[in-house]
Amino acid sequence: MRLLLYNWAPFNNPARGSGVTIYLKNVVDEFLLNYPDVEICFLCSGVYYDVEDRSLRYEELKLAGYDKCKAYAIINSPIFAPAYLSFAQVGDVLYNRESEKILDQFIREQGPFDAVHFHNVEGLAVNALRCRKHYTKTKFVFTIHNYYAFCPQVNMWKHTGESCGDDNTGVQCVKCMTDHVPAEKLRQKMAMTYTLFKNYSPELEDKFKIRGKRLDKEYRNEEKRPLTKSETDMMGECLKKYREIFVGTLNEFMDTILAVSNRVMEIAVEKGIRKDKIRVSYIGTRAADFAKKSCNHIDSDAILSVIFMGYQRHDKGFFFLMDVLNKIDKETAEKIDLTIAARGNEKSEKLWKLDTEKFHSYTFKNGYVRNEIPDLLRDKNLGIVPALWEDNLPQIAIEMAANGTPVLCSDMGGAKELCTNPLFCFPAGDTPACIKRIKYFADNPQDLDLYYDCLRGLTTMKDHIKELLEVYQ
Repeated sequence: MRLLLYNWAPFNNPARGSGVTIYLKNVVDEFLLNYPDVEICFLCSGVYYDVEDRSLRYEELKLAGYDKCKAYAIINSPIFAPAYLSFAQVGDVLYNRESEKILDQFIREQGPFDAVHFHNVEGLAVNALRCRKHYTKTKFVFTIHNYYAFCPQVNMWKHTGESCGDDNTGVQCVKCMTDHVPAEKLRQKMAMTYTLFKNYSPELEDKFKIRGKRLDKEYRNEEKRPLTKSETDMMGECLKKYREIFVGTLNEFMDTILAVSNRVMEIAVEKGIRKDKIRVSYIGTRAADFAKKSCNHIDSDAILSVIFMGYQRHDKGFFFLMDVLNKIDKETAEKIDLTIAARGNEKSEKLWKLDTEKFHSYTFKNGYVRNEIPDLLRDKNLGIVPALWEDNLPQIAIEMAANGTPVLCSDMGGAKELCTNPLFCFPAGDTPACIKRIKYFADNPQDLDLYYDCLRGLTTMKDHIKELLEVYQ
């Protein structure tokens, strides 16, 4: 079998593409390790630009340690990735003839493929998927890892700081997409990455650091320019058609659409995805291979070790959680060792302040890298995932469950599907309800093992690949 995987970011770069990149690396590794009869090909787009040769083309990437996986990148894609860089290009996002031509050229020249699996379409125009009509013997599959098919913002999160359930596409979307994206400055910034990738030298890197700082300043100044009325009018007209075109394209040209959780499937069907096209496919994870079956040991003095891992963002529920923790009574707080591992910046750091003195202990870490996760979770008794948006299926929730850390989550998104016990779920944004749950486990730590009594089995990579192969047949 010959298989083509598409993602906007290379699968070997965990700094780009978040959980999808990690997942795809696991997929590729599993295929290469255990399926010698499957030939893997990978394609990315929207991240490599060449200001000297602006021709639209694709080039092979040499990824260290992956000689058996042919990887390619579309150079000078007319669509920037990730999605937020294409706000000013929404017309091209929906239709760009050159994007369809280069994808068709790639599949024709590097194929034939038995299956082509898109893990998003960022970095390509939506109409590029229409090239499927030329390959009737190839299965075309699309996985919904985010909500780009329904929302240009990707996560259905309003600029006002709330989850968006509005179906009046275009009217609300324009209000969320007010940033001016200076395309030429962006192209020049991204071209430095491409040039270093092709011809690395310390001297060139130093030169680009200086040039990059100047470009960043120019970019920020130009980005602050408000969109003109003609620009917003143009975007509004495109956005009114956005969901209809995107959903219609997936329905017509994909053989199978995979949703990473039941909640994602429900939302997709609500937005127009055909029921006969979609099925749930929980992503596989390496963590499932060593998943613990019970909660990590609780100290004899019954001090509860609680952790939040993620980003200092409103949609992730970080600032909501800070409010919750500030309002927890001192008696409960004294029973908690609190760890916050959340990446932030100067802007986000100004938005929160935590009364840390009342907790038994407090540890803060400004973010983390993937290989630190097992150590961070080694002695943690409760992880909190307080999403305020329909977070598809947070990778960190899976990691927590696998590492012996039960997950207390909001009822938005897919994290609640990991465990069926209602003790480990609270209404999103409900401060008293979240406090009540934390207080309960601080007072009754023995009940944390109830999480594992009701845990849906985590999906191993082996089982996940078997499921994918059935889809590709």
